[in-house]
Amino acid sequence: MEETEIERTPSGKKLQGRILVMTICAAGIGGTFQYGYSISVINAPTMYIQTFINETWLERTGTPLESHLITLLWSIIVSVYPLGGLIGALIAGPMAVQFGRKTSLLLNNLFVILSAVLVLASRACRSFEMIILSRVFAGVNAGISMNVQPMYLGESAPKKLRGAVSMSSASFTALGIVLGQVIGLREILGSEWCWPLLLASNAIPGLVQLVTLPWLPESPRYLLIDKNNKEACLKALRRLRGSLDLSAEMDEMLEEQAAVKGERSKRPWELFQDRSVRWQLITVVVLSSAMQLCGNDSMYFYASYVFQEAGIPYDKIQYVVIGTGSCELITSITCSLFIERLGRRILILGGYMLMALWAVVFMVALSLQEKISWMPYMSMGCMFAYILSFGIGPAGVTGILPTEIFDQNSRPAAYMISGSLMWSMLFLVGMLFPFIVGGLGVFCYVPFCTVCVLSSVFIAFFLPETKGKSLLEISAEFDKRNSKGMEPRKAQYQLGEVSRSTALCVELLESERNQGHAAGLHIQRFVNETWLKRYGTPMAESTIKLIWSIIVSIYSIGAVLGSISSGQLSVKYGRELLGGEEMWPYLLVFSGIPALLQLVGLFFFPDSPRYLFIDKGNEEGCVRERIGRKKLMGIGYALMATVLGILVLMLFLKVLIGQFCFLIFMMYCVLAAAFTLLFVPETKGKTMLEIAEDFNKLNFKGWRSEVEGMQKEDFIIATKL
Repeated sequence: MEETEIERTPSGKKLQGRILVMTICAAGIGGTFQYGYSISVINAPTMYIQTFINETWLERTGTPLESHLITLLWSIIVSVYPLGGLIGALIAGPMAVQFGRKTSLLLNNLFVILSAVLVLASRACRSFEMIILSRVFAGVNAGISMNVQPMYLGESAPKKLRGAVSMSSASFTALGIVLGQVIGLREILGSEWCWPLLLASNAIPGLVQLVTLPWLPESPRYLLIDKNNKEACLKALRRLRGSLDLSAEMDEMLEEQAAVKGERSKRPWELFQDRSVRWQLITVVVLSSAMQLCGNDSMYFYASYVFQEAGIPYDKIQYVVIGTGSCELITSITCSLFIERLGRRILILGGYMLMALWAVVFMVALSLQEKISWMPYMSMGCMFAYILSFGIGPAGVTGILPTEIFDQNSRPAAYMISGSLMWSMLFLVGMLFPFIVGGLGVFCYVPFCTVCVLSSVFIAFFLPETKGKSLLEISAEFDKRNSKGMEPRKAQYQLGEVSRSTALCVELLESERNQGHAAGLHIQRFVNETWLKRYGTPMAESTIKLIWSIIVSIYSIGAVLGSISSGQLSVKYGRELLGGEEMWPYLLVFSGIPALLQLVGLFFFPDSPRYLFIDKGNEEGCVRERIGRKKLMGIGYALMATVLGILVLMLFLKVLIGQFCFLIFMMYCVLAAAFTLLFVPETKGKTMLEIAEDFNKLNFKGWRSEVEGMQKEDFIIATKL
């Protein structure tokens, strides 16, 4: 009651209205800010870290590292950051579901603090490996924040401000880039003695978030839909909105809750199998990939070169480079103010179209840079324009879309897919861009321009506008496209259908339990009949099972023999047959033969029973197909793990004891030989019954005489049968 009175006063409303702004700032400073900061801050200490690597290696081994190895280690330090980001993107979804959006952001700071501790201790420990591990943890932190922060803010913002609030993630990314460039100046922390402090300074935003974010509310949608806590949801809404009239928004959330009631949060692979979200998923895949493949980050690669060609002194270039990050910051803040007026679609479409235009002008300017005196200034202008165009839409709208086009249960998985693609493409571009520059020269932006054009076409034809619409209204628009040419998807199964499906499953299980494997029974019957024709007496059941076990297991023995001989065969005959210089194309083409065999042979084997029953409604075909997948996959993975374990053991032993590594295997062979001589009976010239009797003597050795007599009597009865 007291809280209600405070909300009725104008000052109370003003105070409550600030909560949303404080939530945006607290989430952003320890969220996407870290991504931009970690990307830009690594550029300043490049030479100092390479010197540290060489000095450390010299102290350890007494010899300096070759220059190409130093470059390789530096490349690893830079490239493990997106690898950590990919890991963070993959665990962000489960964290957001398990702990909530706000708590996930708070826990995420553990990674950045651990990163800071490692890099601070690297100089004292004389370990450049700690820098590599530090960058991995920094990447994990950025990967989680890039996914969870837009989700948290998008779910916390009112419908009319959802785009502007979510767009703040891009603004904090750009702010991180600018501050990273500023802090990395030689006059601040970019000097030789301060580079550990520079790389560890990302812990400060994390500490700020740890102090501020706990006092702010959790996502209302998460509290209501995921946790079913209506009271906590109302409390969070009152703090975020500063208004008592929450009925319309609560009705919308209750409607969404009813739509997903009884469903658990989906996994990423389930989204690929769900046709009801097909176009939402295609949209996220295309635009998340395009965000990194458009070449915006590669512009920073050209920055120093273009500025130097424009006549800017080398020692002043570091100050001019700050302008590139400032362009993205200014644009993202400006677009946050206009996104609710212009809409998402026009911003992201205009951004990619302008980027394609400036990419063409940039390549022309680079090609004429040595012929026309003012062309370096044109190149510099194109670079700024390209970054500005990226900030108009692609930088911010891409992160908003998964929040708006997926429902509550699909949203974490959608962000996992989006984040994984963004980080994978960032790594791919970072690895390939030097080769693209080397191969295409001044026309290196042709692939990026192509991506921008194709993205513009996709947005123009397939992306609906989401401005001012509820999440259910947006889902309804995509449902029209997803269900086009298909029968409307049933919202729920009828009770009778569920009962009939359950009964069918029980029938299948009972059938398999009672009948076993049909082929196995037929073969065992054939073995017994053959023995009866030869000797006039039937086989004992235990003997039949023994022969069936041999039939099954002999395949693996053949595989072992094949594995042992494959190395020698490939060495002796491989180069003479298909491994020679003239025949290697045929060797590579040979891999297509198994594919052709599968193409022809697979038609004669059964399809998935679930697919036949659920997707095709073919109950008869479903009952007819009985294949044990779980057992086959389990055995397959167990064998693979065993082989890999043996391989790892052999490599470890080779490193540990060198040429004496086979002593262990020799001891095993000696023990196996002793066991064979002492316990394995001779089977040459004996029937299966005689072999079984020999083993029974070993099995019943030491048992009481009456038990042995009972066993022999049972064996005789079984033989007669």
